[in-house]
Order: sequence, then C-alpha cells, then structure tokens
Amino acid sequence: MRTRNIVIAAVTSVCLTMGVGVVGAVTTAQANAKPASVSAEAARATHAVHAAPTAPPSKRKSKTKKIVGQVEYLAPGKIIVTPNGKTGQALWLAIDTKIKDRMGDLCFKDEPLPYTCTPDEFEETLKKLSYAPWVTVTHKDGVALTITSVVPV
Repeated sequence: MRTRNIVIAAVTSVCLTMGVGVVGAVTTAQANAKPASVSAEAARATHAVHAAPTAPPSKRKSKTKKIVGQVEYLAPGKIIVTPNGKTGQALWLAIDTKIKDRMGDLCFKDEPLPYTCTPDEFEETLKKLSYAPWVTVTHKDGVALTITSVVPV
C-alpha cells in the first residue's frame, strides 16, 4: 500500500509540473501499481546473502593512531595536524586532552620546561603564533588524546 501511495505522489508531482490533468494520471497509476509481493523475511534473507558481513557497532574497535606534523588552530575546539608533504588531519580537542610542552611553543607560561597546559591555553597560543609548531598527536575516533611538542627533523 505504501508503494502505491509513493507512486501516486510521484505521478501527481510530475503531472502538476507538466500541466497535465491529475485525475486521469492518478487513475492510471492506481491501475498500474503492483502490490509488493516480497515479504519482510524474504527481503532480509536476500539482503543477508548479498550484503557484506559487518560487525555490530558495539563490537567495532577503533585504534589509537599517532601523527607527527605541524599543528594549527582550525576552529574552536578543533585543530589540524599536517605531516610533512601530506594532507592535514582535523582533530577535536577534548576537555581532558593532555598537552605537554617540551619546547616552550605550545603554551606560554613562566615555568621551567617541560610543562602541561589546558586545551583552552593551547588554543589561545595557537591563535597568537605566526608559525605552526611541530607536535606528536595521539588520537582516537577524531579526538586528540595527547599532544606533545617535538623538534622537527
């Protein structure tokens, strides 16, 4: 029944667009519409045969990955890390992202190196810098877990 209603709506839309009489078109569409003959079980069985096997979403495991590159401020709560000669990877900053500054260019503080800073302090520093510092970022599912300054090689 739902298929028939969709067909009728599509024919009506086309007829109105073209300026053709709607009553005759709907009557023809109703006469030509075929009821769905496939049961839900048969459709699931057919889909199961042709579909690639996938794990349920809860069983999929994402891995922690590491990127070494130049970091830049992208948007509030978001950075982009660009490895040398490659395309940049946009990452989110979480409230608990660990940022360790070993070089003194990720967070400006009056403390001896190395020191840690918050994501907010890190963002403010990136906005003020005229260059992109080098970092190692470990991330999972697009969220930065740790950011550590490194010396470019």
